Amino acid sequence: DPDIIVWDFGSVEIGDTSSSTVRITSMDPFSPLMIFSVEIVDSFGGSPDDPFSITGIDPHPIPPEIYEFEFVDVTVTFAPLLAGLFDDHKFVLHSNDHDDEYIDIFLKGIGLPKSQPQVPEPAGMLLFGTGIIGIANILRKKG
Repeated sequence: DPDIIVWDFGSVEIGDTSSSTVRITSMDPFSPLMIFSVEIVDSFGGSPDDPFSITGIDPHPIPPEIYEFEFVDVTVTFAPLLAGLFDDHKFVLHSNDHDDEYIDIFLKGIGLPKSQPQVPEPAGMLLFGTGIIGIANILRKKG
């Protein structure tokens, strides 16, 4: 279906975020666009707490009328708390638009486990296949 829109937030580590902004505007010179609701729902129709959220504006209340060339920016943020694929949520915009009263944008993101920090090697230490014991033996032989 060519009308399906998917926002892919890519891969995001747990604790990090990725955001995308949509601009809602009116192009009708005779009738303002009225936004009734902006929300994120999961595949079961409920409102999930995570991993997607609407930021940038408080979705309630939204400006009641958007006149020609006026706009409202809405930011959706992906902030995974668990590792895995999240593709069962959608951004839903309900308005008085005669052609598209409901606009659904499917959301997708992958939560990655938090990467472990790299521990730097201590300065001046040589590591061989025999590990620390091998280093101690080398030093004793020199002295």
